[in-house]
Amino acid sequence: MVRKMRLIKIFAVLIIAAFILSAIPTPTEGQGGKREFKSTHLNLKANDILSPETEHKNDTEAQTKRVKAKYDSYPGVKTNRQWVDVGTWTSDAVAGDFTIKGTVVFNIWFKEIDDGTDNSPDWQFDLKQNDESVAHVEKDGTNSDPNKVIEVTASVALTQDVQVKAGDKLSVYIQYRGWEDCDVYYDNITYDSGVKADMDSLAILKADSDNGVYAKFFDAFGTGWDKNGKFFCSVSYGGNTIYGNEQTEVSDGGDVQGDNGTTYKTTMIKFNDAKPSKGTSVTVTISYFPVENGSAMGWSYTFTASDSGSSDSGGIGGLGGSDSSSTTIFAVVGVVVVLGGALAFFYKKKQSGEDEYEEEGEDYEEEEGEEEEDDEE
Repeated sequence: MVRKMRLIKIFAVLIIAAFILSAIPTPTEGQGGKREFKSTHLNLKANDILSPETEHKNDTEAQTKRVKAKYDSYPGVKTNRQWVDVGTWTSDAVAGDFTIKGTVVFNIWFKEIDDGTDNSPDWQFDLKQNDESVAHVEKDGTNSDPNKVIEVTASVALTQDVQVKAGDKLSVYIQYRGWEDCDVYYDNITYDSGVKADMDSLAILKADSDNGVYAKFFDAFGTGWDKNGKFFCSVSYGGNTIYGNEQTEVSDGGDVQGDNGTTYKTTMIKFNDAKPSKGTSVTVTISYFPVENGSAMGWSYTFTASDSGSSDSGGIGGLGGSDSSSTTIFAVVGVVVVLGGALAFFYKKKQSGEDEYEEEGEDYEEEEGEEEEDDEE
């Protein structure tokens, strides 16, 4: 009975040790990257859409919109010019939380319709979150030229960070006040009217090599990466850089759980022509702007290549892939069970030896007693 109680205690200690060991996080290559803010430009798109999506090539004709100036007119005299709406461009509901901080910079390209009046128009810009303005700025007396398309910029520093929540919509609202009508241009690489600020709206969650290099990432804006996103990424290793091209595949990356316990829907980009050898340092970069010319800055992640593709890397923004895997837990538990079995075996063997010793001792004592009785007789 005593032996059984001792064995039960040993196994109880081993089971507790297994749970303690399994709770200790197993370090993953590069896991624990901090959240990164990148300058992100949201573009005014066709159909009044606001999105970071950018055309790959400058062969898409810009969208144009005629803006009619409003004022009081008398023979030979214009007076009392008034604000008119240029338009509102709204994003889809964002897929996850992120933050906007720093300075917000608005820009719009326009060309006046000349009627001989000194125009020098005024502009008002608003960045809205769910129809509520979070950044407002007015630009007075901008230059104009009837022979050129001119870019107007206006900036304002945020008094506090804008916390964007999943399901929120962002929008840009623009107003115009001038003496002449004008055309505004937007939605191509040259005429990239919109708004820019520092955001952490994209995060690389996993990256590794497996017959190529792949990266799974979360994008809060749900950009159409499947259309031309392959040209908005690059991979570097061994002193060489491969830019996204026709050999780069874009697909659904599935759900990936982040370190904060949230499950994110991801996009996967795979570089089929990237073949780093095992142990090589590899850097993947993903941007909202084409990176093939090497000039764009984006979100980057560096990891050590494996030839099996089994080591998922942690990611940017505290969203890194969780790698305290069940495999590690099972391995620890397995070791503990084997160790427990071995200890139990040796304990039982030792106990058997002690029993045999005790039995031999008892036999010896009985024989010695019998001899003493014979002597007395």
